[in-house]
Amino acid sequence: MHIGSMTNAVAAAIAMTIAGASVAAESDVPAAHDPQFSNKSLWPRLSGKEFFLQPTWPKGRLYVWAHPGTSGGRRFRGALDVTEAANWLLDGKPAEELVLDESTDLWFPASTTRYAVGFRGTDVREVCRHVTIESGAAFIGGGDGVGRNIYGNVWIKRGGGMDAQGATRFLGPHHTFFRNDNTVETARSMGRGDGIMSSQYFTFNKEDGASVEFLGHVSVLDEFQIHGCMVIVGPGSILQPGRNASPAIHQGGVLALMDGATFESWNNDFGTPEMTVHSGAIQGGLPARPLRQSCKFGLAFKNHTAAQYEHASEKMRDRILKRVPALIVHEGTLRSYSEDVNRARLVFTRMADQDIAPRPGTERYEDSVKRWPEKKAEFAWLSRLPRGLDCFLGKDVVVDGVEFDYFRAGGVMVMDLASKTGWSRVFFGPNCAGSDAKLFRQLDDVGRSGQY
Repeated sequence: MHIGSMTNAVAAAIAMTIAGASVAAESDVPAAHDPQFSNKSLWPRLSGKEFFLQPTWPKGRLYVWAHPGTSGGRRFRGALDVTEAANWLLDGKPAEELVLDESTDLWFPASTTRYAVGFRGTDVREVCRHVTIESGAAFIGGGDGVGRNIYGNVWIKRGGGMDAQGATRFLGPHHTFFRNDNTVETARSMGRGDGIMSSQYFTFNKEDGASVEFLGHVSVLDEFQIHGCMVIVGPGSILQPGRNASPAIHQGGVLALMDGATFESWNNDFGTPEMTVHSGAIQGGLPARPLRQSCKFGLAFKNHTAAQYEHASEKMRDRILKRVPALIVHEGTLRSYSEDVNRARLVFTRMADQDIAPRPGTERYEDSVKRWPEKKAEFAWLSRLPRGLDCFLGKDVVVDGVEFDYFRAGGVMVMDLASKTGWSRVFFGPNCAGSDAKLFRQLDDVGRSGQY
């Protein structure tokens, strides 16, 4: 079952009844602080080996927004004061003080009237543990240079939303989950992007080998950074960095994709790699949860020709003429943990949205040329570029049990051609440009920006 379809029947059961300042008993409703993992109708795909099942959380202070259907925050006209403690319920009563820290759980109840709550523009820093957002509610906030710090689980119910300007940071020593029950179709029907798009940036700085596992479809508007911890894309789930994202893995961080999972940007950020691994791993499956079904790491084509675009401005030249690989691994591992690597493995292949400009002959092209006639030559130049994929792998990168597909001739660039003799169980898909020997090219190094 797709994770986004789990909550139709549950949604009616979890609807809150508001009477004065009362809310349905918290214990009746599955939430981020009380996920009710034993309920198979809510969690049909649990294997029992998920890391986020391990922590035992001490009781925290649970603030419930006391006015479902009425927004709170300075961004919204006619909204209530989100910093006023009495606008929150604590233990079923209006709170006397509002404290946001690592022991604070937030709950935004369901409402048939859409509303949003956020601290942006206030002097309150958004620090919290578990966050539950029910249907009709949205948790909006953050701010440039402020962002949002989350130490626990996040559960966005279908019809709910979450967004933040700046970075959403995932912190703390505990394994957690981030579950979004919305689908793309749900987000469109909501008429706003926060059904899928959950933050401007995601930054992962968890401690002591802790992880966060994403369930459902989650997108980020811009940047995406993993620092020394593990990010897991759960079975059948999708995690998408955005534009200008410069996704990177640092300090031995790990990105793990489970059965049928997809990691790919939501557009081709031409001139920027889809991932740079400075030190760490991209892997399919985990030792305790080996793959039974292949997973996908989506890459986009880049400009790997020497062709120059004579009409490019200086700004455009920096973007579209830059030659960078789609994937860069300076130090680390590309690996699959699989029950049978011949049928289930990590696959590096084309992502869904390849184009960076409308192609001549399409309706989108005609409309775009009417709006921006000065870009006609640019659109034509971009449409003629070869679409093959490429990557750069450092001298000591370990490759074991992965597949490359849609790679161009010379697209697998390595510092030492002899290093591939130490690779194990490597597959080349049917859409690659020729034999594996034709795919390899020796390249001394790439620059700090990934340019070669």
